[in-house]
Amino acid sequence: MLTRRLSLFAVTVFLAFFSFSFFTSSIALAHNNQTDSSPKSGDTLTTAPTTWTVSFAKSVPLNSASGEVVNSDGTRTPLTQFVHGSSDSVIVFSLPSGLTGSVTARWRLVGVDGHIVSGRVGFVVQAAVSNPTVPDSLASQPPTTLMPAESTTPPFQEVSSSEATAVSEPIRVSLRSLQYLGIILLGGMLVAELAIAGGAMTVPLGRRFMTAGVALLAASSFIQTLIFNNDLREPSESSLSSLFSIFSSTPGAMLATKTVLSVLLIAVLFRSIQEGVLNRSTQLHLLLIVPMFLITLAYGGHSRSQSLPWLGIPVDALHVTSMAIWVGGLIAMLLIVIPNIPHDRALEAFQRFSFIAEKAVIVLVITGAIQMLRLHSGVTTVFTSSHGLLLLVKVLIVVLMLRLAAKNRSLLMRKTRTSQTSPSRLRAQLMRSTLLESAMGTVVIVLTATLVAISPT
Repeated sequence: MLTRRLSLFAVTVFLAFFSFSFFTSSIALAHNNQTDSSPKSGDTLTTAPTTWTVSFAKSVPLNSASGEVVNSDGTRTPLTQFVHGSSDSVIVFSLPSGLTGSVTARWRLVGVDGHIVSGRVGFVVQAAVSNPTVPDSLASQPPTTLMPAESTTPPFQEVSSSEATAVSEPIRVSLRSLQYLGIILLGGMLVAELAIAGGAMTVPLGRRFMTAGVALLAASSFIQTLIFNNDLREPSESSLSSLFSIFSSTPGAMLATKTVLSVLLIAVLFRSIQEGVLNRSTQLHLLLIVPMFLITLAYGGHSRSQSLPWLGIPVDALHVTSMAIWVGGLIAMLLIVIPNIPHDRALEAFQRFSFIAEKAVIVLVITGAIQMLRLHSGVTTVFTSSHGLLLLVKVLIVVLMLRLAAKNRSLLMRKTRTSQTSPSRLRAQLMRSTLLESAMGTVVIVLTATLVAISPT
């Protein structure tokens, strides 16, 4: 029976990951975007420009920007000299001399939330034609009109080696989903061990869940750091030489810190997982490491990139914590606690978890409302943007989960008072409802990872 439930849960996770990864393959990052350019894409110029001015929708810190120009002969030149223009949302790049033919200019920005956005323009510089000196013997001949030679340079093609090697958005969403899943598994096991049923870590599947949780956190954080390094790396740079540039930006430093914290989690929990006991020293270490990890996680989303980051970051950490307690606790109850304790104790465990989950849901709803108000200042963008529509889907699923949880609680209290249903039958009913609630929670995890990639506006 347990194997069947575990298989069904694994299939649910698989389908959720890949369905939403497919959906997000067409979603473009819009955390900042180009609004104007001089020269513009498609312009034909008679003289080579000395500067390239790019205007953006939002302000751009200079240390987050970089540029590159590709001449018609394929020569790549990094644009290392640039300043703000008329405002902090305008950047003026100094261009190298000798640009001719089809030219590609490319900009790239690192957002405050760690997202990489880029764009480019293609323009043509026609070679100047000089009039040759006319010999005296030909002075009496009628003048001829010299026409510039027809350009033989290939048309502008949107090809960039750095973008060709960029990691696709579905992979990024899958990594964030796996990271949230790691938080859910680890958080659920900690709740089960410390507040619901002591000894849950001694169950072989419980140890595997905790191991999988910390392994997912460490692996996803490390891979995200490598992807960020690849995003920052110039085509002429090696991956190793550009690794140190990660620490030049706050998002990069936070990613590296998150990786270190996940390794510390492994070190702290390794012996506890083997022994099946969380001693007081380990609990104190977790109280220090886990909040720091959640804060660094908040730096990779809209909590810092949108309004009121001083409020958004702690609220996001609390939101993820409450989600881990609720959804992670459901999974632990379904697969670890209930199958390994007697029927009468199972109902008591459900009651204890119901009390904890109720408090977690209150925090989840409050923090979710705050985040929605921060990200969408008006009702319009909620119904007209991709972010708003996905957020509404997430809210709808959470409401359904709350409805199902309330039904479970009512059923438990009614059956417990009347004693009309045997403990084994009541436990089976609650297990079925918990399985459905856990499946919905899995979808919420993937939706949360997807929302990080989409601009609210």
